[in-house]
Amino acid sequence: MIKKVIAVAVLIAVSQTAFSSRQATVELFRKRDFRGMSERFLSHDPDLSDNRIGRGSISSIRIPNGCEVILYERRNYKGYSVTVEDSNRDLVRLLPDRVNSLRVLWKRPQQDTRPGVRRGVRANQDKPGVVVYDERGFRGREQVFREDIYRLRDTYIGNDTIRSLRIPPGVVVTLYEHDKFRGRREVLRRSDPNLGDNRIGLDTVSSMTIEYRRTAPEPGVTLFQHARFDGRSQVFSGDVADLDHTWIGNDQVSSIQVPRGYVVTLYEHSHFRGRSEVFRGDDANLRDNLIGNDRVSSLRISRDRGRGKVVLFSDKHFNGRRMKLLGDIADMRDTPIGNDELSSLRVPPGWQVTLYKHSDFRGKRMVLTGSLDNLRGTRVGNDEVSSIRLEWIGDHRY
Repeated sequence: MIKKVIAVAVLIAVSQTAFSSRQATVELFRKRDFRGMSERFLSHDPDLSDNRIGRGSISSIRIPNGCEVILYERRNYKGYSVTVEDSNRDLVRLLPDRVNSLRVLWKRPQQDTRPGVRRGVRANQDKPGVVVYDERGFRGREQVFREDIYRLRDTYIGNDTIRSLRIPPGVVVTLYEHDKFRGRREVLRRSDPNLGDNRIGLDTVSSMTIEYRRTAPEPGVTLFQHARFDGRSQVFSGDVADLDHTWIGNDQVSSIQVPRGYVVTLYEHSHFRGRSEVFRGDDANLRDNLIGNDRVSSLRISRDRGRGKVVLFSDKHFNGRRMKLLGDIADMRDTPIGNDELSSLRVPPGWQVTLYKHSDFRGKRMVLTGSLDNLRGTRVGNDEVSSIRLEWIGDHRY
């Protein structure tokens, strides 16, 4: 009898081990490209010091579908944190010097047992989630939600802590002052970096609903969080002065899709300042571009009208080095013409060109809607241009 009991116990243990080995897990690696010492995690760990991988440098991570991981600088989920949604073979640029704790958040409903999440209302697990933060400006602790939350005190972010949130396009969020969707409320359709100037106010949200509305595909330029058109994405059809207030976020763009007929200028800083680069087609990896990876803070979008192009010349009477002007240029040093080298330009009908004496569109300026064969004696002067803005204003023939 005893032998039978022992045999059954062994069979149960073996089957449980086999089942757990088949379960999807998060795997951390000491070295890049998923190499070196590693360890698997199925759930949160408040202190990595007693683990095989230990506290310290983590250089790559494998994340299964339906999961995201929050890595923390200090034990017990404190200090600087980074949320990772997909496997990443090079985490060095994202992480703090040391990782001491982590949270594993499963997005699939069968693995999410939080009592505060209302079940059976919507199946939105494959859609982008709403990210809430406990500090203004999309900073501090964060958590992603894809379903209605009737009691925030049962979640990681907690009750009465939300101060800012990112909302994906096509999503409507309703914030409530009390749990179970009661009390004062406010409806939001776009990201908000500061709830302090809203009706709902700071540190007052206790429950929330999330509605995914079916919308027709929006034409425009698509920015992606990761290379090869992967990760979080957002479509834009007009200029954006500060990407920090959008779903994609500031300094997050790694690839771009530009439909035929569009011209996009990406800028290093907000409000169309700093280094810039013009795109007329897709680019799967910005790392080897002038603008660089994770450096985009604003953008301008225009339509290619199929008309003549503005052409810049380094010498008067349309001679010398030449280049087509495809968009704004914040610093002429990054162009074939060079800084303080422009002497003439051809401007076809429908285009407006603004010349600036200094970089980043500063200093004396001059607006042109037609060609000019010699800049000498003009307001901005010959060999004095350091930045240029380009705008389509129409040909005014109708």
